[in-house]
Amino acid sequence: METEIKKNLPATILPCYLDTSRSQEDNQLNNNNNKNNVEISIVNAPLEEGFIESSMNSNSISESHSSSSYSASQPETKCPLKNTLNPEITPEEEKVFISEFICGICQEQKLNPDLFTQTLCSHLFCKNCITEYLIIRISESNVLKMPCPHHECPSELLEDDIIKLLPEKLYQKYQIFKRNEELNNSPFLRWCPAPDCTGYDIGNMSKDKLICNACGYKYCYYCSEPWHTNSKCKEINDKELDKWGKKNNVRYCPNCRRKVEKNYGCDHMTCVKCNYEWCWLCGEKYSGGHYAYCEIIRQRKWNKPMMEILGMVFAFLVLIFLPVGAFINIAHQEAENTTFVKFKKLLKIKWLSYSIAGLFGIIILPIYWSIGPFALSIGVCFNTIKGFDCLGCCVFILAFFFGIMLAPIAVVLCIAAAAIITIAGLVMLGIKVYILMRRCCEPGYFRPSGRYGNL
Repeated sequence: METEIKKNLPATILPCYLDTSRSQEDNQLNNNNNKNNVEISIVNAPLEEGFIESSMNSNSISESHSSSSYSASQPETKCPLKNTLNPEITPEEEKVFISEFICGICQEQKLNPDLFTQTLCSHLFCKNCITEYLIIRISESNVLKMPCPHHECPSELLEDDIIKLLPEKLYQKYQIFKRNEELNNSPFLRWCPAPDCTGYDIGNMSKDKLICNACGYKYCYYCSEPWHTNSKCKEINDKELDKWGKKNNVRYCPNCRRKVEKNYGCDHMTCVKCNYEWCWLCGEKYSGGHYAYCEIIRQRKWNKPMMEILGMVFAFLVLIFLPVGAFINIAHQEAENTTFVKFKKLLKIKWLSYSIAGLFGIIILPIYWSIGPFALSIGVCFNTIKGFDCLGCCVFILAFFFGIMLAPIAVVLCIAAAAIITIAGLVMLGIKVYILMRRCCEPGYFRPSGRYGNL
């Protein structure tokens, strides 16, 4: 009878009490009913103690079997309910059955000892599948990133998890491949051409003589041949291209390392080859609000270029000789403009074109000093008044009148602004000197952490 009862019980992993105690009156009542029905009640402890409440009726039980199995004096016994319909399952087997999981790669049911859980995303895989996944990526030298095998998961496997899954020799191979991939991301790195050497050196146009960091072999940055002091480099065209790129503000895409020239516009760049978006200043991947934490922008606030600092320090001289600098700047821009035809040969001779532009600016100085304040105040008044609804002649007359009246105020404001800029320039000069002195002891102090920049 016990076997028949267990077959009718629902599958559960919680034990219960099988209360078969009978009072004398109940037994007499059952005997009067020809002992055809036996009522079995399952009374359990509270839920937190791992028991459930249930009741069931067992019909068609023979009189002899009922009287022999359930007597009035029979004590209360416990009957653990199994997680399977098989009554022969042991508690140890039941524990193993509960600990099964489904692997996210092979989609098969595995036991708990084979479980591997991704630390960042908690996806479940069996150790055999995740190890095979790592071995395949290592054999393909695709180790720069180790993404989670789940197809919709953006997380990556941590180094601590990889170390536990891979054998020691395979993990050493993984580290070598990862190091090489990280080094290959630098367009300025050149591997040592010496046989069986894994060393390298980093150079650029100004450092074309490279020395291997492992064996000390000296070789050329452009052609990777042994260093040639007097002989002509085989890749002289690449060197000439780098010279041109340095003059024309050429950099490279951090993703595909294709050379990129920037003529104008913002510093948010998009590569035309691989569609990678990055910051022109620091080379980091561009995202919303990048300029708020851009490393180069933060450093430029305190470590400005020396020419800009000198311009701030000598703000009064800049204000007085503004026409001279303006004409020299115009000559410089036109000399760089390849579409400019007139006086092209003259502008290409920079020392001569700059001298002529400076001389012309000196000639204009008297006119600038005498008419400049009035022209500035009249222009400001004109731009202010033209926003109102009135005739054009009235606007010109009012702007001319107020411009003459406000010319002395414009001069005072310009002098005050120059004084403030000079003080700020002196502060920036002091910070610049401090940074230069600090770099004598710490070469990397207040420098960008990346190697992105000009060729």
